[in-house]
Amino acid sequence: MRNGGFTLMELLVSLALVGIMTLLLYGAMDFGGRAWSRSESRAARENAIRLVWQQLNDFFLQARLPFSGEPRSQGRFIFRGDEKSVEFVTSMGRETGAGLYLVRITQQRHGDRIDLVLRRWLLHPEIVAGGAPIPPWIPQDEADDGAHSKRGEQPRSNLWYAESVLASALLRANFSFYTGASTNGWSRRWKSGQKPPPLVRLQVEDGRGAWPEMVFELPPS
Repeated sequence: MRNGGFTLMELLVSLALVGIMTLLLYGAMDFGGRAWSRSESRAARENAIRLVWQQLNDFFLQARLPFSGEPRSQGRFIFRGDEKSVEFVTSMGRETGAGLYLVRITQQRHGDRIDLVLRRWLLHPEIVAGGAPIPPWIPQDEADDGAHSKRGEQPRSNLWYAESVLASALLRANFSFYTGASTNGWSRRWKSGQKPPPLVRLQVEDGRGAWPEMVFELPPS
């Protein structure tokens, strides 16, 4: 008849079982933590995409077309664009209180990544002509966009001029313009003086893949 207690073999087996259970529990907790982190990261990315779409959609829906008497432009419309940038006149009353603005949505490159940047100028003759103490407006097809701000600088912002980063660390952010005439119906360039396109498309990709394609409608001209 054996005395009470455990044999050495039983103690070793028990310790091994406790170790295995601890490893399984730690693995489950680690997996749950990583799954939670991925879920939060995915939700933050989806929210950022939604905010970019909402902001840009508002700008395009409030575009003022046609717009006559535009300064420093020979065409009737202030609307021009290419793969990297688009520029037009829009109302920003809800954000700034009142007035029409020249809006430029453009890429700004930092090494192998780009930011999608919004710049706006109050549509006023003195400001557009460069007579105000703010970064001058230069038509998009003549401008060097990197001249307005450099990495590390705080974006300037006031009633007459402002710039802000809509999305950062992107791999691409390309615009195209609906024509309905070519094979695929989209053009990579839109010159000032043309009747504005009915639709503008923005295709974005970041380190986690392509964003849902964004298509913005402009008001009838």
